[in-house]
Amino acid sequence: MRRITPISLMVEFADQLKKAGHPLHAFKEELTRYRKILRPTRTRQTQDEKAPPEAGRLVADVFDELPQPKLARFLEDVIQTIFYLVKKYIFRRLQERENEKRARLAEAPESVLTEAFVTDINRQAAIRVKRLFRRSKPLRILLFLDHFERLPPEVGHWLTEQLLEATIDPHVVLVVAGEASIEHALPVAYQRWHDVIKIHPMLLEGLDKDVMVKYLQELGIAEPDRQVICDLSQGLPLFLKLLTANGQGGVDPKGDIVTNFLSWIPLGDPRRRLVLDAALFSMPFREHDLAALPTLLEGERARLWIWLSTLSFVPRSRKDGRYSYHPRAQALFRNPKYWEYEDQHYETRRALAAHYRKQLEALEEEPGQMIADSAEWLELALARAYQLFLLPEKTSANYIDAMEQVLDAHQRTQQVGPIIRVLDELSKELSSPSASASALLALKHYMEVDLHGA
Repeated sequence: MRRITPISLMVEFADQLKKAGHPLHAFKEELTRYRKILRPTRTRQTQDEKAPPEAGRLVADVFDELPQPKLARFLEDVIQTIFYLVKKYIFRRLQERENEKRARLAEAPESVLTEAFVTDINRQAAIRVKRLFRRSKPLRILLFLDHFERLPPEVGHWLTEQLLEATIDPHVVLVVAGEASIEHALPVAYQRWHDVIKIHPMLLEGLDKDVMVKYLQELGIAEPDRQVICDLSQGLPLFLKLLTANGQGGVDPKGDIVTNFLSWIPLGDPRRRLVLDAALFSMPFREHDLAALPTLLEGERARLWIWLSTLSFVPRSRKDGRYSYHPRAQALFRNPKYWEYEDQHYETRRALAAHYRKQLEALEEEPGQMIADSAEWLELALARAYQLFLLPEKTSANYIDAMEQVLDAHQRTQQVGPIIRVLDELSKELSSPSASASALLALKHYMEVDLHGA
């Protein structure tokens, strides 16, 4: 799962604006400084350490060639004095200012980067767009937040406590799209700011029946399958794709979406088990990750990967090339009732927990690996904890191991936001009441106190 944070959202906005010809220079400068803090490199000789002596030697070499020794020595003394004063007062002050900026950025990176981001978009919004034979008009900037209800809690806190608290140009428009309206998700924030900054809620609704019927007609699907598909899909494009995966209809009105999808795959075909097993991955995956699945034969991996990676509900990330299930599809295919035996479901979860542990150990053994700065290590640690929490509670060892993994990740990385997001997702899957659910609730409360204070 790709981590979505306030900083990653601002970076995405900045990249899109740059492509449109409106780069955010102040934000880019602060972002570069922030990345240097996160990934410290070997200490390099600073300009104030090397420039004056080098310059002094060059001056001496030049003046040694002059025909008048007294004048040369006098000018050399003057230049050396100037370099000394520059080094002592100007270079030192510049270095002090840079150190102050880095210290402030290290202490509150979101606040500093948000301040620079707002400064830049306000500057861009003040630009007048020239139009032929017409008066120029201000540039309007649209910021889109898609699937707002799926964003992690820290994004909502950042939006209400930092971004909307800033003074933003009225020509900057925030469009918030989601299946639930922002008016209900953040009622206080919406009432407070929708008149100050233009917040436009965009409700993502299902397709109407006429659109679905037209789509099904183009696929050559006739009645009564057409009506059954419309009813089962609830107007959601994802479900519509799943119910038309075979392109020939033949939908069982008594079956659900996954049952119908699996019915088109012959019994004994390894694709049936693969599409269920792969839904249990707790982080994005690549072809080599299929080796972790317990029943997949090595010789079948390439062929089955081609099939899995071309399914409409298993998209490829444009950022890192990894694959992951659409969240709604993943929730459907994860239900243990679709496995032939319930133990098969847990067999896969144990295999994935072992797979993530092996990758963690390999990463920790890499020379020079900085765990505190490693997003990859944190993602693997949380993916392993996810699997352990969902294993059966025959003993307490699994969820205790999961809690230790989460606490270790928190201690090493101090990244509370991503941890809370994973715990939120876990809470939707864990049956309650149970020992694992109680342990998860206590862990989540601890993290939230750490994030927001007691």
